Amino acid sequence: KNAKKHEFALRSVALDVMRQMTEADLAKSDFRTELATKIREEMNGVLQKYEDFGGIEEVYFTSFVVQ
Repeated sequence: KNAKKHEFALRSVALDVMRQMTEADLAKSDFRTELATKIREEMNGVLQKYEDFGGIEEVYFTSFVVQ
């Protein structure tokens, strides 16, 4: 419910995290795991700010494209 309410802020945070990734980050074997963790932490920060409750337990990628 809270994630839906703040969908735009959460999407923005996820895009910011992905934008900060470097080519060296992409070469790491655990890149996707690290990325998911960073996105989760940032999303929970947004939810903490607005709702005083994080709530995002996991981030899953249904597709993944690197440009």
